[in-house]
Amino acid sequence: MAMEAARSDAVYDAVSSANLPIQYASISTAASADLVAAVAGKRIRVLDIVLVAAGAVTAQLQSNATTNLTGAMSLITGVPLGFSASQFGLFQTGVGEKLNLVLGGAVQISGFLVYVLV
Repeated sequence: MAMEAARSDAVYDAVSSANLPIQYASISTAASADLVAAVAGKRIRVLDIVLVAAGAVTAQLQSNATTNLTGAMSLITGVPLGFSASQFGLFQTGVGEKLNLVLGGAVQISGFLVYVLV
């Protein structure tokens, strides 16, 4: 008889010695937008993100609309831009700062975001 592992929607953070609940956000915007609101005393650590554009445009992720977390990434019409998901995080905001997306033009962007608050 095969044993199945229990599913957990949490990531263990060794620094804080805690299980961090995984959170999900849908992305659908045609203009620069906040993806995750700021949470007092917490960083937003992005574990995975996928973006798909309806037209050619650049996209950049920022912490608090001031600090670049990525460079300007060129999106091609209908071609998903994704990263290798990481339980350690791809990047994170500053403490108490929001995560926002800056677009280089008025183009529809869709996708999803997986993150934890640390």
